[in-house]
Amino acid sequence: MSLDISTLGYRWRGLYSAHLNYQKGDVVRKGDHAEVFTGTAFVPFALGQQQLTQRGQLLAGHPILPGAPDMQLHMSASGELEYRFTQDRNATRAVALMNLDNRGDTGGGKTQYHGMAIMTDGSVRAWGDERQGHLGNGVNSDRARTKPVPVGFPPDTPPIVSLYKGYKSTYAIDAGGMLWSWGQNNHGQLGLGHTTDTTVPNKVNGRGDLPADRKIVKVAVGDCGYYGYKAAILIDELGICYWVGHQRYYAAGVGDNNQQNTPRLITRSLETPMVDAWVLGHYHMGSFLLDANGVLYMAGEQNTISRLQNNDNPNVMHEPWPPSFSNPVKAVRGEESDYHVDAGSQYYRNYMIIHQNGSISTWGHNNYSSHVPGAESWVATLDPRISNVVDGYCSAGHYDQCVVLRSDGSVWGIGYNGYNSLIAPGDRNSWHNLASGSSLISNITKIQGGGWVHAKMGAGLRTDGTIVKWGRNQSGAAGHGFADNNYPSNVALVNKRIVDFQLYGQWGHDYDNASLLLLADDGTVYSCGYNGYAALGNDDDHEAMFTPSPVLF
Repeated sequence: MSLDISTLGYRWRGLYSAHLNYQKGDVVRKGDHAEVFTGTAFVPFALGQQQLTQRGQLLAGHPILPGAPDMQLHMSASGELEYRFTQDRNATRAVALMNLDNRGDTGGGKTQYHGMAIMTDGSVRAWGDERQGHLGNGVNSDRARTKPVPVGFPPDTPPIVSLYKGYKSTYAIDAGGMLWSWGQNNHGQLGLGHTTDTTVPNKVNGRGDLPADRKIVKVAVGDCGYYGYKAAILIDELGICYWVGHQRYYAAGVGDNNQQNTPRLITRSLETPMVDAWVLGHYHMGSFLLDANGVLYMAGEQNTISRLQNNDNPNVMHEPWPPSFSNPVKAVRGEESDYHVDAGSQYYRNYMIIHQNGSISTWGHNNYSSHVPGAESWVATLDPRISNVVDGYCSAGHYDQCVVLRSDGSVWGIGYNGYNSLIAPGDRNSWHNLASGSSLISNITKIQGGGWVHAKMGAGLRTDGTIVKWGRNQSGAAGHGFADNNYPSNVALVNKRIVDFQLYGQWGHDYDNASLLLLADDGTVYSCGYNGYAALGNDDDHEAMFTPSPVLF
């Protein structure tokens, strides 16, 4: 059935994106159903047609486009809008990408050359490197999957609704709130009671302190980079938090530093329910919890956690950060990278707290004046030079850089400008609007970036559904048709509205193995950039691709 809903006063906008703008009458797919924007909010679309039992039936003249029980709005293979019953759904289109947005980074070590997506039927497809079972398809071998393979959930598993990616470990939450994990498990970070790599998903609920029937709503992944210590924080529906994995520097705040191979209750969250969490650090590990009032709690290595007032006893339960009482916190960002010097390596760190009022506080090493003017500081210090911040990223490794997204859609940066990653002449010791170097870097609603040592890059999603990338582009992740290392601004060549993206792979001081993953509003997934180990999921020659091509589901 083909239907032009614009004649009914509606416009099909495909997959919903929290990063794009919508107008009254726009219809989107949210999760497994369709919703329409009223001008102020999205509401369920096509309800109340219980008398319809056959595919394709419509009630002529009804003020709301009708549907039938168990029917869902889809795009056909030819791009037309249609209703289908659930048994007619297929897994050739995606509804969500792997989540890399809210995690601690270590030198651009996002994933180990592999990608994942959630499909329309709630299954998960994975592609690329599978050397430690992190594709979840039952295989652990020194080879790569050029085309996506199904992740091996048990047949009765409810649809998967979110994926949280570590370097080689994955956490998935199903529609019933149950948590699954698979992949690398060298520090017990999968929470399964052992340290053996796992090649298929296993349910975490019911292990350790996590009750079998408790729903998980979010996972904060600290699994970053080849040499990093791996851990994660699980947040349940009651705001109670659990730690899994390595506990270097007493980072879980549970009173000891024993590795946790099953979920360990963070007792502070029993007293104060939490809404968000972060695990940061490569060698120097620290953790952060955030409650509903914006009060921040910390534990771990004292410089990583900004020398909290429990400086002499950093292994106690998470204590509140006093400035967050008067200046509530929205998010924490940070990176630790090692910088190789002569006989060994030295670890450099760079951290940022984003406050709810749009101000930021920074601490860590201060090379290239990336923080408040003056020497490096290990106490979070408010930066009065920038305001209206809604998100950001930090980059370390002796070549420090901070980049923020402001509420007006502009992107600002300070610090090291290698590969023109701040779109400015020379290095910057003051905040600089990247749009002054390229007008394309405007109307941005989501940013990602970073880079180990001097290989810096960033990318942003614009309100019109286009992607802009800046900084290093040796492997072609900018998607504009060629490789360069300092092109001022790049727009991926995709003639579709993009609803989400992820930068993944690895990029460091002497290499650029970055890939770009794009999700279009019709459920098509595109990739470009580095293709070693078949990281792009669409080509068997393992050569870099400089323009986005569809992942071949």
